[in-house]
Amino acid sequence: MARLYIDTSELLVAGLLDDDLSWIDHETAGPARGPRSIHRVIHDLLSRRGLAAGDLDGVVQAAGPGSYTGVRLAEGVSQVLEWLGADVANFYHFETPRLLGVPRGAWTARAFKGEVFVHRWDGDGSSSGLVREADRPRGPGLFTHFPSPLAPGAGLTSEMARERPRELAGAVLARGARLAPWYYRPPEREFAPPGRR
Repeated sequence: MARLYIDTSELLVAGLLDDDLSWIDHETAGPARGPRSIHRVIHDLLSRRGLAAGDLDGVVQAAGPGSYTGVRLAEGVSQVLEWLGADVANFYHFETPRLLGVPRGAWTARAFKGEVFVHRWDGDGSSSGLVREADRPRGPGLFTHFPSPLAPGAGLTSEMARERPRELAGAVLARGARLAPWYYRPPEREFAPPGRR
């Protein structure tokens, strides 16, 4: 059997993990555009292995942070697979370095609307929030999801997930959490009329 790995917080990334949590197949299909593209990618992954959605043992899902639309794609697919009996465990991208043993740092991503999302962690705790682009973190210990001019030279959590699936998926599954989607902004702020944000 297999587990589906899915991330639509920025790009559409999907893969199949075997019982040992190693990649069976992995695909980055470009920007997460909508239900058709995610269904096609998952269908293709399963078809190449002779599997159906009901054959999946579980899902390891990136629950954000990301745009409302992007994060909802993976969340919706995860909910459908839960209905079919798959276990779902998920994580936030900014947790990736810490889950893989990095004791302190900052994770950042463009949050649109002139803002940047920043998550900082160290031995004393963590904090997350939005800052102006001019106030974004720089320097060593910086991570982001995919290559970005926002964070040149930063560690890439997308590459960490691809290169170390056993460790990352193992940590996520051991925790067994089903986390709520994390959007850059709360929905009431995201959808507020201009001038009321």
